[in-house]
Order: sequence, then C-alpha cells, then structure tokens
Amino acid sequence: MKSVPSPRSLCLRARALLFLPLAALLFPSPAQAQKKNWLSGRLDLFTEAGGSFFNAGPTFAFTTFPPLALNTSKLSLQNSAKLFVGADLRFTRHDIFELSYSYNSADITDTFQKVFPSPGQPYSYSFPLREHILSADYLRMFPVTKHWEPFLAAGIGKASWYGLAQSHFSTNLGGGVEYGLSSRWAIRAEDRTFITRFPGNDGISYNQAPMIGPVFRF
Repeated sequence: MKSVPSPRSLCLRARALLFLPLAALLFPSPAQAQKKNWLSGRLDLFTEAGGSFFNAGPTFAFTTFPPLALNTSKLSLQNSAKLFVGADLRFTRHDIFELSYSYNSADITDTFQKVFPSPGQPYSYSFPLREHILSADYLRMFPVTKHWEPFLAAGIGKASWYGLAQSHFSTNLGGGVEYGLSSRWAIRAEDRTFITRFPGNDGISYNQAPMIGPVFRF
C-alpha cells in the first residue's frame, strides 16, 4: 500500500519549492548574471551625423501706403547637416533614458514680393542662424535578435536659436535600429523629427533628421 507523506515531509517540500525560485533570483548563474548586467544599468555613448531638413516657413501678408500695395513675406530655413550626440542609460531590457544634444546651422531667408495691384519681382535677404537643442528622451527598444534592436524615441527639451537670442520648448519623435557589432561597439541609424517654434515666434518648425553613427557600450 502506498504510504501517505507525513505533515513534516509536506512542509519540507513546500519550503523547497519556495526556496528554489528565491535562490535563483538572489544567486543567478553566471550566464544569467552576464545577461542581466548587459541589459540593466548599462551606459552607452553615441555620436551621429546626418541631414537637417526643414519644413516650409510661414507666409505673411502686409500692406504698404502710399501708394497702396499688398505684399507677402515668406520665411524659410536652409537645409544643412546635423550633429547628434548623447548618453543612454538602459534600466531594463526595453527601456532607455537618454540625454542628447544636437547642433545644425539654419540660415533664415525672408523673401518679399509685391502681389497687388501688380505683381513685382521678389527680393530677399538672409542672415545666419544656429540651432542648439538639449533634450531628455525615452527610447523603447524591441530586441529581435542578439544584434538587431529596433526602437522608438520621444523626448522634450529646449531649442536655442543663436543669431536671434531666442529659446523655445521643443519635442522630438522618431525611430530607428541599433546593430551590435561586439560587446563594446554598435552602430545606430535613425530618423527623428525635432519640433519647436519657428525663429521669430512665427509658426512651427519641423526639422527632420536622418542620422547614423557609432555607439560605445560601457
């Protein structure tokens, strides 16, 4: 006849079932520990470069007198190159907190044209601007293999227009992919759009920036 376990035996078995998961959590195997250390608490430094492409600027209408005439003024920002650098702190496998800085030139052009009562020849003038943006960003990673990690990014910060002595609230949205080359190096490609006030507080500036660059993992 099959014996029935004693209460003491059942108690010991229950303790073992509770202890084993706790021991695995507190004393992970070397492979588990290496994976956990790689995923959480890792600091990455990155440097990227790419293009800086602005949306069309606002157009204004105004009158002059005398003689009475209707005129337009159209603002535009020059496309250029962008530098993007920063540090990433990965606090879970999927979550990264990022501090970033970006720089690009953005010469502004104001084009005037008489439109009424008879169209006139447009004329314009330009002056140099430099855009600096400091941001705090959040990246959501989606690891698909050991090497490939697509991600989405969003952040808020402060945009400063050097040349007009203006600063505005800014946001950025985008996504990309990071490819691990080794335990220390990776390469990252992304496309972000930086959104802030147009220089002179005239409308909204959308700056699209496709970029690529190396990542160093500590």
